[in-house]
Amino acid sequence: MKGGDIFVDDQDEFADHQVRYSYPPDVIARAAASADWLQAALRTDAEPFRSHFRSWLGKIS
Repeated sequence: MKGGDIFVDDQDEFADHQVRYSYPPDVIARAAASADWLQAALRTDAEPFRSHFRSWLGKIS
């Protein structure tokens, strides 16, 4: 992401919950794939992260 670092917060908590709540393997895999997709989208300025977010920010500011 331009101007900032990308990191996935609370990975340790997710790992703990995988064990504590017996997450099925497909749920874990989908969560990891979603995190990977989101990070790639942010790094490449893919929409909606390139410009579309501005219209939403305008609604809350």
